[in-house]
Amino acid sequence: AQHIVWDDELAGFGVRLYPSGKKTFVIAYRATGRKRIMALGDPGVPHTPGEWNDRQSSNPTESGKLVLKVIESREKGDLGAQLQFAEAAVKADPSDPMAYFQRGRVLSEIGDHNGAFLDFSQAMSSGWKDALMFRLRAEALLKAGRAREAYDDAHLAVSYKPDFAEAYVLRAMARIAAAKNPADVVRAKAQIMADMETARRLNPELGAFFDKAWAAVA
Repeated sequence: AQHIVWDDELAGFGVRLYPSGKKTFVIAYRATGRKRIMALGDPGVPHTPGEWNDRQSSNPTESGKLVLKVIESREKGDLGAQLQFAEAAVKADPSDPMAYFQRGRVLSEIGDHNGAFLDFSQAMSSGWKDALMFRLRAEALLKAGRAREAYDDAHLAVSYKPDFAEAYVLRAMARIAAAKNPADVVRAKAQIMADMETARRLNPELGAFFDKAWAAVA
């Protein structure tokens, strides 16, 4: 059975060991008077793009080589090749978060937004969570008609990176899309316009989104 080995020096920090050999970092904390345990991620899996790049530089994997082919195909504008290599990367190493991240980007581009959401979520389940990941998943959710969830992810993207203009735009657009009637939009107008003005200040080139937002709340 699985069990947790607790750190002798850092209170509340441990590693959950599974019979399969898998390991997951955990922390223990108290909430509403109860002890809870939260998983942080697999110590054997890279948790950031930088860490993934470092590991691939020192020890290239088959999945990593296929991911590089996805990126090369993206630069050439070849969607078919991107999907082919991304699928192969996931098959080569189902635990590689970069493989799911890259396949999610391809699926989003070809219009499979629910599939993209699942792949981004799979990448994030390893602990790989940053502003870009939340922004891309928010965009996939918004295009899939899941505006409230998109708002939550856009909000997290802003929290991770307060100068991320596109995340403010997505948060505003998600708030508009989540409105059930014009009155809801009017009530949220101040927050929507605050996000759009912040995005405008950070990146004036996002003019098309500003026009759409203004039209929705005017």
